[in-house]
Amino acid sequence: MKINMATKIFLGLVLVTGAIVFSIFFRMYQHDTQALQDFLDAYSQYDSAISEFSKSILSTPDDELERKSEQALLVLKTNAAALSGISSLIKNDSVIPPTAKEIVDFSENELDQLRVIKSTIRNKEEMSTYGLDSLSNVLENLNKSKKDAFRRFRSLGE
Repeated sequence: MKINMATKIFLGLVLVTGAIVFSIFFRMYQHDTQALQDFLDAYSQYDSAISEFSKSILSTPDDELERKSEQALLVLKTNAAALSGISSLIKNDSVIPPTAKEIVDFSENELDQLRVIKSTIRNKEEMSTYGLDSLSNVLENLNKSKKDAFRRFRSLGE
């Protein structure tokens, strides 16, 4: 059985087109998984930096740790923004970006609250037990909400 030249060309084009389409989708999937991993890494760095900063507030507030937290937050924001462009090849693609944004919002509020506590301690303003307890409770609630949002984010990828 002989295959004529037109059929050979057609089959060759189909094969090449299939390979190109496969490589495009594979590259999109790779990009999406890398964006997710980058966000997870950025969150881990932010969490570590903010933890160090919060510990330093009670002893001797360190401006360098605050800057480190700010930079980690900036990286987290950048990676969260990158998640808005993930393709529909990823499961829960419509829920992941808003959840990442929610994590960033909680993180920003957490850093702002730590700055208020630092300022209060540094300026030796009226630090009634009630005032510091109130600030600490707000910070604790923000931290809990952030961690809950992160748990939801991680469960979306499973």
